[in-house]
Amino acid sequence: MFRVLIPIAAAGLLSACGAEAPRVPLAPKKEPAAEAGYVSPPMVNRIETTAAGVTLTGSAPAGAPVRLASPDGASLSASADGKGVWRLTMAPAATPRLFGLSTTQGKRTVQSQGYLLLTPEGLAYQLRAGAGAIRIGAVAAPAITAFDFDREGAAMVSGVAPAGTAITVRADGRQSADGRSNATGAFAISLTQPLTPGAHTIKIYNDGAEDSATIDTSPAASLTDGPFRSSRTPAGLRVDWMTPGGGVQSTVIINQVDMAVGVPSR
Repeated sequence: MFRVLIPIAAAGLLSACGAEAPRVPLAPKKEPAAEAGYVSPPMVNRIETTAAGVTLTGSAPAGAPVRLASPDGASLSASADGKGVWRLTMAPAATPRLFGLSTTQGKRTVQSQGYLLLTPEGLAYQLRAGAGAIRIGAVAAPAITAFDFDREGAAMVSGVAPAGTAITVRADGRQSADGRSNATGAFAISLTQPLTPGAHTIKIYNDGAEDSATIDTSPAASLTDGPFRSSRTPAGLRVDWMTPGGGVQSTVIINQVDMAVGVPSR
């Protein structure tokens, strides 16, 4: 079993598309140790949809430049203020978008973990290689927000619950894992057994409350037209994406009600 209980962060630089390397299994990622000269990576903390478009608010070292880069080479830039807060507004889009997020300190470029996924509905998620996707923004707890799996069926369920509470995960009625939410209420818990291709019902239980989702874990087809592919499924938006190691990971963004605007994320 592996468990990842990691605070919300934002996305890292996208790898180039090419021939696929052997599968990279889901595995926990270690946070960088504090050391002399360590620079905190930029983060996205909030997303808002307004008449002007989609506005991201995040953190970075005070005064540092911040860059969002998409797979097609387009980029957007902002600068953190004296308190380390940056904001960036972009036009809305009709299709899901994937970005890398980085900052520069002197000659050093610092990338955030994972990729930033923006949905057409104005929702944001951090996609993390070998770990579960994290929803950025408020969600009513408890809830399953995302489900990640690889071609071998290794899987992880992510979501929110009251901070520091116990969570039980069942797959198709069988207890598959347990864990706890972290201090911010986020959790990402790996299933103890791989899932076979096909539909599976995942349920979480938390202090008498529960949430569930039925997810198709059919392996991703090869990525031939770019580093990611998105499609709509009954459970929610599915994104098959190339990890920095060259493997393919699938993330299903579970249909939810956006707490900010009160509309389903479908």
